[in-house]
Amino acid sequence: RAPKWTLNGEPLSSGPEVRIERKGTSHRLTFTNTNSSMGGIVQFSSGKSRSTAQLTVTERPLVVTQPVSDVAVKENCLVTLRCEFCPSPRVVRWFKGRAPLLPSSKYNMRQEKNHIEMTIRNVKAADAGEYRCLAGGAESRGRVNVEVKQLKITRHLEHVEVEEEGTAVFSCELNHEAPSVQWLLDDRVIHASYTNKIQNSGKVYTLVLKRLTQQESRVTFKTVGISESTILRVKERPAVFLRSLEDVVAEERDNACLHCEVSKQEVTPVWRKDGRVLNGSEKHEILQLGKSLSLIIHKLRKDDAGEYACDVGTSQTKAKVAVRDLYITIVKRLRTILVLEGEYCSFECTLSHDIIDEPSWTLNGQLIVSNGRIQVANQGRKYAMNIQEVMITDAGDVVFTIKDLSCRTMLFVKEKPVRVFKDMLNVKAVPGEDPELSCEITKPEATIKWLKNGRLIKSSAKYKMAQKGYLVTLVVQNATVKDSGEYCCEADGIATRARLEVRDLQHTFAKELRDVTAEEKNMVVLECETKRPATKVTWLKGMVVLKSGQKYLMVKKGVVLSLTIFSLEKGDSDLYTCDVGSMQSRALLTVQGQKVLILDELEDVKCLEGETAVFKCRICPSVFTEVKWYLDETLLYTNDLNEIQMTSGGYHTLTIKQLARKDTGTISFEAGDKRSYASLLVRERRPTIIKPLEDTEAIEGGSLNLLCKTSKPCHILWYKDGCLMWNSSSYFMTRSGNEARLTIREVKDTDAGVYECNAGSVSTKATVTVKAVPAEFTRQLYSQEADEGSSVTLFCEFSVPGVQHLWRKGAETLRSGQRYLMKQRKNYLSLTIHNVKLEDSGTYTCICRNQRTMATVTV
Repeated sequence: RAPKWTLNGEPLSSGPEVRIERKGTSHRLTFTNTNSSMGGIVQFSSGKSRSTAQLTVTERPLVVTQPVSDVAVKENCLVTLRCEFCPSPRVVRWFKGRAPLLPSSKYNMRQEKNHIEMTIRNVKAADAGEYRCLAGGAESRGRVNVEVKQLKITRHLEHVEVEEEGTAVFSCELNHEAPSVQWLLDDRVIHASYTNKIQNSGKVYTLVLKRLTQQESRVTFKTVGISESTILRVKERPAVFLRSLEDVVAEERDNACLHCEVSKQEVTPVWRKDGRVLNGSEKHEILQLGKSLSLIIHKLRKDDAGEYACDVGTSQTKAKVAVRDLYITIVKRLRTILVLEGEYCSFECTLSHDIIDEPSWTLNGQLIVSNGRIQVANQGRKYAMNIQEVMITDAGDVVFTIKDLSCRTMLFVKEKPVRVFKDMLNVKAVPGEDPELSCEITKPEATIKWLKNGRLIKSSAKYKMAQKGYLVTLVVQNATVKDSGEYCCEADGIATRARLEVRDLQHTFAKELRDVTAEEKNMVVLECETKRPATKVTWLKGMVVLKSGQKYLMVKKGVVLSLTIFSLEKGDSDLYTCDVGSMQSRALLTVQGQKVLILDELEDVKCLEGETAVFKCRICPSVFTEVKWYLDETLLYTNDLNEIQMTSGGYHTLTIKQLARKDTGTISFEAGDKRSYASLLVRERRPTIIKPLEDTEAIEGGSLNLLCKTSKPCHILWYKDGCLMWNSSSYFMTRSGNEARLTIREVKDTDAGVYECNAGSVSTKATVTVKAVPAEFTRQLYSQEADEGSSVTLFCEFSVPGVQHLWRKGAETLRSGQRYLMKQRKNYLSLTIHNVKLEDSGTYTCICRNQRTMATVTV
């Protein structure tokens, strides 16, 4: 492989400052124009062979080779201060007296190798004084003297006279531009707004006042050392009509509105009718809203017709009002209605105006007068006729008449069909009874037919038929089994059906089964009695048929039936049924647990995490084995952590091993219907610090890890100088098992302090110190030229990597976007301007912390 030279691990290649030579087996590396940043380990490697050496570059002391010169400059001009140092300084600072100066729109600072210069723009009297240029330990001083110009007014203000709502323009000219000016109106400062416009073009200063009101005021122009006043006179503008009155034609009883509009609001209108002044009243309503004037004439009469005028003093407008006769019409006519017999209907008619004449209604040519079924009413302009329970005979013409107006329509009535609104129900009977079948229909006069199994039956000694209003009935006299079947009632084609069932006498119970409660291990007898001996008896438990055996004994003695159940268990609890064919008797058997007594109750236990707890209880009888242990509501079983034992004498024990905090709760012991309770309290073992924090020194801009270990996983809190810390972009806290770690990203000088890892009852502290890296530009921006439409890149380097920075063009802060591309890679900062335009020319500044570097782009 080819030989390779490196400096601090970075490969080197030939360039303006590095020269690499090779003659045979001899290799030479030469640095030209060295600087302090080149110090470090130089390594030569060829294949597997390596040779290293230490390069140390010592800075030369700075010397001023050309000092700053004293300068005299005129006000509002610019001045440049220059000096030279040897060798080229890395950081240069400018001061005015003891005040440090920074690059801005006022001060432009440049450095090209040894040459240092600062330009002061728009020099004022306050800029006079001593300026210092400081680089390292070298300093140069120079004085700036400012020649101040005397301001004079070369073109004076003039008096202005305008009308209301007009615009006034005041203008004056100075012998040169003033640093600041003020306009005053009667000693009140005027500020720019949508009605006041303040402008200056070079030495000419202008004030524009719009939408003026009537006044006579003094306008004053004021600047450094001089002022001048003039008079503004605003005359009242006469009111004129922008919109005249228009002739109006309206009907009697209506309202008429006369409307006009004037050029100004502050007027007092006078309304007249045929020369007579009108005042506001219920008849004449006078309105004024801004420049809009209105007169409303209410409830017009014939004598309201005439000529009306509105007079505002300087102008007058007139219009005529004509009143027509009242024209009454029917605006809502009767509509045709179709209803069912017995329903409700209503006819409505509405007139255009109220009249005092009486209306008349006719139905099929008959004049209608209000009665219990038909009501005639009117409310204002609305007239109505309401008909309750419409009949077939109501169908026909409906006519409404009032004055000389008339309206006609038709009423159609549809016959109501027969419906069964209460169906027949199935009936059961025994021989010899008189069962009754009935239903209800909607039409009392309907024709009724009865059928049995589809065959027509008629009223006779066997069948008694009746119809009372809506109720229809059929009674079967002295019923027999043969009378069983389906019966149907028909009414005008509508039918309802039901079944009649006549059955012989069946078995009945003289004594029913009774519910029984018994204890486990005992026996129980269920017994019932029928009125006559049963031919077949079946016993059931729930839905399961039982058979005689060791468990069950079934006995039948005449009408007495019994079931004996031996060796009762809780599973025998159920509903038992005695079935004799046509009838059943049921009873509920409840089996209770065997009675148990707890002789020795459980006792509360307190212990630490990881220990073992034992609970002990004694019961009687000692042979009872169906016991259960619970932790809160969780049933416990024997496993690796729980051990359940039963010993002689009725003793039962529960052993819980390797206890944890979550095991805290209530232990309960259950035996039959008895329970014993005790509390289990597991206390936390306090953690200890196994590996404490260590004091650490961090380098500014780098990262730092603080680590501590505890005896057990626990909740960890981090503090800095006594203040609680949270995860953020700078601090990242993690915990893995017993290990807690705090990572500080991009260490800053403010991260120095005392850090504490707190694990509840114990904590550990360590002091972090930060080794600062000098905050300065190690590589300044340099000015560039670019062609229009191309791209240009400005770049510099800062001693602290990843520092926050911003770019400015003059006083404007730039944002990354389509035209501006900003990059940061460790110490390297760059700004790329795409599609350069002429207006992109100017001074660009990169600001990091309190340091700045500037360069000029020329397009």
